[in-house]
Amino acid sequence: MNDAVVTLVDVYDPATNTWDSSPYDWTGASSDLGAFTEGNAIYLAGGWSAAYSPLATLIKFVPSTSTVTDVGTDMPGGARGDVGVISVPITSADLAQGHYH
Repeated sequence: MNDAVVTLVDVYDPATNTWDSSPYDWTGASSDLGAFTEGNAIYLAGGWSAAYSPLATLIKFVPSTSTVTDVGTDMPGGARGDVGVISVPITSADLAQGHYH
């Protein structure tokens, strides 16, 4: 059984406190995924497909250009839905000491 997954992307602008519909229609949309930000992009990890198959994908969405890219790096350990993620700032000192996990 397939679910009706919403594929339209809505974008919130905190500077103006407004929502806007992106011109992008995300045909590979999933549910119950994890999301985090890095720079001007939003990364989407894992989730469930419309056919309730867990996903291992990492997707990059750039709101300013409405572009979606499959990063091509699957999550370690394989596919899973209901993913929780966090974004932690890393300094160049952290990277120099090998602290990047």
